[in-house]
Amino acid sequence: MSSLKPHLSESDYLRVQTDNTACKFLLDQIQSLADRGGASVRENPWRSLHWYLPQEQAMMATGMWFDKRYSSCCFMGARAKSQCLRHNIDEINAWPVLDCHHVHDPHEWDPSTIDGKRFYPSHEEAEYTAPLAFAIAVAASWWAVRTERATLHVPRTPAINCHGRREHWLAFNPKSMREWAMAPLAISLGLTPPDLLEAA
Repeated sequence: MSSLKPHLSESDYLRVQTDNTACKFLLDQIQSLADRGGASVRENPWRSLHWYLPQEQAMMATGMWFDKRYSSCCFMGARAKSQCLRHNIDEINAWPVLDCHHVHDPHEWDPSTIDGKRFYPSHEEAEYTAPLAFAIAVAASWWAVRTERATLHVPRTPAINCHGRREHWLAFNPKSMREWAMAPLAISLGLTPPDLLEAA
């Protein structure tokens, strides 16, 4: 076990080493893609320790990457969560300021117990909402067209909303803002879902 991590058990130390190795591999691939003129997006919480990794800081220092901070509730999230997309896509840089101005339940992040099981809101908020997924896809599509890598029909961008009330959204099933919203949102943007029964 490393003397630098004396507080970790051997299994935790091995897990950290494995995760660090995987992270380095992915960042190497992302940088290699960017060096060839490709585009990519990676996401983490705004205050994530990941952004302080030496490799991330060295990559950011090259000037090839940009951070787009956003509140997840602006993309139909129920809770206010400050997130960050690190990317090299000008079309994401062109997004407006995405700071939360909603009214939220002051206890929206409090854990609860349901049927004897402890429930942490951070679990359901970890998945991308449908509007965020579409917004990234549309930005990447515009990038592909602008850089002459593709010729395609680019759909409308989903509506972004940073104002209003969100307290009652905590009662919604999280899927209603994620997987259940994908087909209706696609239709509203002028797309046709591949599953006609789902579209119906």
